[in-house]
Amino acid sequence: MKRILHGFLLTCLLLFVLACSKGPIPGGDSSLDPTNPEQASLQLGVVGHPLNQEAYKRLSPSAQIALIKSLGMSIYRIGAAISPTTGKMNMHERYLELKHSADSAGVTILPMVPAKLDFNDTEAKSYQTGYERAYKYASVYKDDFIYYNIANELDNKCILPNKAGVLTSDYDATKFKIIAAHLKGMNDGIKAVDNNAQTMVNACWMHYQYLLMLEEYGVNFDIVAYHWYDDMEKLALKTYQITDITQFLSEKFTKPIWFTEVN
Repeated sequence: MKRILHGFLLTCLLLFVLACSKGPIPGGDSSLDPTNPEQASLQLGVVGHPLNQEAYKRLSPSAQIALIKSLGMSIYRIGAAISPTTGKMNMHERYLELKHSADSAGVTILPMVPAKLDFNDTEAKSYQTGYERAYKYASVYKDDFIYYNIANELDNKCILPNKAGVLTSDYDATKFKIIAAHLKGMNDGIKAVDNNAQTMVNACWMHYQYLLMLEEYGVNFDIVAYHWYDDMEKLALKTYQITDITQFLSEKFTKPIWFTEVN
């Protein structure tokens, strides 16, 4: 089983953090100047589901962390359903064991805080739902985390069929406003509890316009999180003549950029 999960981590759950970040990167040397390409360091990690998928129950949290360290990685992005009443992650006790092992090994846990959308809500209701959900979550975990990944690929919930995502008109405006209000609420809810929190919102493919629209809406997230896969790399070169997605995104955003899913 250890060999199976080791291969699973390597082939399916690879994550890396782009060191064009404007601030210190977890696990890295804070004395480095990340704006200097000669000094910037690449930090590696994995995306996993240790609290909500059956396969992970066969390997202890400490063994998972040991595998991550053996690969030279220092970040573990995790996702888990959360209680709407307490804000705690499902399998909270197992999470505590994972966090203890991670702290001991110098591994940063990056939580993905799931959204709870209802497109029948008003913008005000969507904001409040997001705020309360994230406020409760951060109230429980504010001493555990610096970085919070708020929601996951909600760009795919509002992109119109057969659109690339490079124009504002590529998105369903009504759905986008509900999503944006919810994310704004989540961001504000976390920072109401933890004013040192660094929040990130993700998008994939050429959906960078979605992130720019969120900025325009007033979602004050701190880090751009991007998902970029091998097929996207080839298609971006063929369709948009993009030879380096890191350079392309750096010209679109002033925020630090993390790549939180690649494969």
